[in-house]
Amino acid sequence: MLDAIDEETALDAIYVLRTSEPDTVVSRDDLVETCESLAYLER
Repeated sequence: MLDAIDEETALDAIYVLRTSEPDTVVSRDDLVETCESLAYLER
């Protein structure tokens, strides 16, 4: 069981953001900023 917890801990706070929008519509930085803002609102 401890191994499963260690594996989950290694992935903690790592996110993959994927969108179908091209970089010309939304930049990577804007996407990350928006997602971080949403996380703040959830708190």
